[in-house]
Amino acid sequence: MKDFASSGIVIDEKCVETLVSAIGKDKVLQAIQILKSDTLTKVELMRVAIATGDFEAYSELLHPMRTGQLTIIGVSELLNEIEDKNNITNPAFEGRVIETMEKLREAVENIS
Repeated sequence: MKDFASSGIVIDEKCVETLVSAIGKDKVLQAIQILKSDTLTKVELMRVAIATGDFEAYSELLHPMRTGQLTIIGVSELLNEIEDKNNITNPAFEGRVIETMEKLREAVENIS
């Protein structure tokens, strides 16, 4: 099982800056909050899908994340981790999602 505490979080700062300049800081911060909640919900649903062997449901939950939700906001590393079914079943993974979204929020806040 991956030790999330020992692995760094990668934020694509250029992507974040581009997004902020396109739609504004407030909207990006709102999007991060929504994305955090949505991602945590999907992770839980993915766990259920894995536990029941419903890999079609797992794929359907992963698809929107893969096609934009996480990559457009600059956290493609989190997407790579979500794609690994072993990470999804790791009880510490929710903390990883929360920690990543917090670091993303901080990156947005630091843009002048």
